[in-house]
Amino acid sequence: MKAEVCEYCAGDNLERIKSILESKGHEVEVTGCIGLCAKYGCGRINVKIGEKEISVESLEEFKRTVEAL
Repeated sequence: MKAEVCEYCAGDNLERIKSILESKGHEVEVTGCIGLCAKYGCGRINVKIGEKEISVESLEEFKRTVEAL
């Protein structure tokens, strides 16, 4: 499934986020902005996987959320 990652919100965690998503079989697309920071706040890890929106505050929380999908 396609996963869209906000490059700005991912920040220093971008490569780790991509790795987590790719390890789960997702096709990762990194874009400048996916529009979730207006909805959930900037500075969070904001990712769209298909129709699902993920917005979390930490890399550990992101890992747990992706594992639960």
